[in-house]
Amino acid sequence: MNQFKRISHDIDIMGGKACIKGTRITVGVILTLMSEGSGIDDILAEYPILVTEDIAEALRYAAWIVGTKDKMVLSMRPPFEYNIISDSIWMAENFDAPLDI
Repeated sequence: MNQFKRISHDIDIMGGKACIKGTRITVGVILTLMSEGSGIDDILAEYPILVTEDIAEALRYAAWIVGTKDKMVLSMRPPFEYNIISDSIWMAENFDAPLDI
């Protein structure tokens, strides 16, 4: 996780979600804005505390997370299934209880 110098996780800040260090701006906020059509300049105008490198790092972090989960899913074998909607792993025989991993 040290590869992301601009990303922080603190349970007391935004419930531990990945944030741009020193802010309460989550990686998810940046991704949502971009998915809705905002460009880097739009985001920087809306959040003047950010710099271009913060947005770039948020995108790298998101790509890393997705890649990590893809590897996890590919390495799993039955009786487990990955539920991408709820972002959790479930025992195939018991869809009532998620696994703690």
